Amino acid sequence: MQVLAVAGNRNNSGSDGLVKVSSVFYAKNFFPKGAYQERVVAGPDVTHSGLHENAEVDTLVSRFLWNLPDGVEGDSDANLDTVPNAKK
Repeated sequence: MQVLAVAGNRNNSGSDGLVKVSSVFYAKNFFPKGAYQERVVAGPDVTHSGLHENAEVDTLVSRFLWNLPDGVEGDSDANLDTVPNAKK
C-alpha cells in the first residue's frame, strides 16, 4: 500500500491551526520507507478544515493517485485536465 501524508503549515507555525506537522508525519513509523511520502502545504490561508479545498493539496493528491511526476509538463499519458494548476 502506498501512503501520502499531507500536512498544513500555516504561517510557519508548524501546524495547520489544529494538528502539528510532526504529528501528521508520525505515520512514517508505521509504513515501509518506499511506500510512504510526505508533503507540506504552507501559507497564510492554510487551515486544518480547509486543506481538502486547497488547490495545492488537490494537485498533490492527483499526482499521487495517478502516478504523475512532480514536474508535470505533459510527459505523461494522464489527462492533465483533472490535475488543478498542472502545466500542460
